[in-house]
Amino acid sequence: MDSPFSVEPYAGLAWANLRSRALQECDGSAALSGASQSDQSTTTTLGVRGRQALTPDKFEGALTAGAGWRHAFGDLNPATKMAFDAGDAFTVAGVPRNAALLEAGLESFRRAPAARRLPYGLLPRCRIAHRSPRLP
Repeated sequence: MDSPFSVEPYAGLAWANLRSRALQECDGSAALSGASQSDQSTTTTLGVRGRQALTPDKFEGALTAGAGWRHAFGDLNPATKMAFDAGDAFTVAGVPRNAALLEAGLESFRRAPAARRLPYGLLPRCRIAHRSPRLP
């Protein structure tokens, strides 16, 4: 470990193309049906990651943390119509335009050359969305 504390900026670009087939369940009033659909979106991410080395007694490792901001553009209002067999059609929509990303982790180094990593991403639970579509 070179320095006990380090910070690094990062940037990312991602493109996603989601194609789903039509579906038709059977057997009962809860059988679900939906149309096929294709959506494309691109995201850019800017953020910073930090790392603090830990060396108490026999433990060697590091705490890691990061924060970023993701912006999406493209098909930002993907929606699909679905219906239960015994009900009216409804629309399922999603994908936030902006989202905050948070992550934390712990790295443990042994005397052997292999390192153990325990990353814990908080994205699914700590997403802060701005201008996300609302369900009817």
